[in-house]
Amino acid sequence: GHSEGGLTVARVAAENSFVTHVAALASSGPTQLYDLLESARAATLYDSMPRDEQVTKLLADVAAIQSDPDNPDKFFLGHPYPRWSSYLKTSTAVELSRTKAKVFIAVGTAEGPIAVQGFDVLYATLLSQGQNVTAKLVEGANHGFQFQGQPSRDGWNEIYREVRDWFFR
Repeated sequence: GHSEGGLTVARVAAENSFVTHVAALASSGPTQLYDLLESARAATLYDSMPRDEQVTKLLADVAAIQSDPDNPDKFFLGHPYPRWSSYLKTSTAVELSRTKAKVFIAVGTAEGPIAVQGFDVLYATLLSQGQNVTAKLVEGANHGFQFQGQPSRDGWNEIYREVRDWFFR
């Protein structure tokens, strides 16, 4: 699973004991609320809003989601409240902690410090619990495993080959 799909495949692995391998690519370790808080603190969550107002607005938005979690007609950052209310309740780290499957995680360093910090939380959590985890920090890759200034380099192909090779080892 890629990005938010990493949380989805982690949940699938946690809920199905027949899953033997799971790969979460460019997926954060903590809840998405952590990522949102970090973005708000960096003044990058809301366009044209002063830094000191971003965390306050985020917390108000999260409270609104939590007060009406099943309302499909209300949206936050382009997604309906039911999506947010489910994704904010858990994390890739929590879900992967519930599986015995072998785990492959990867993130690109060009995604920024928030993504790398979340990756480190995920990796450390899994290691501390004795999980069988393979971690790959892809130098210079962005969220889509592409490389700035290298348009002919196919980062998706590279990471998928690594996942495939890991799976068959």
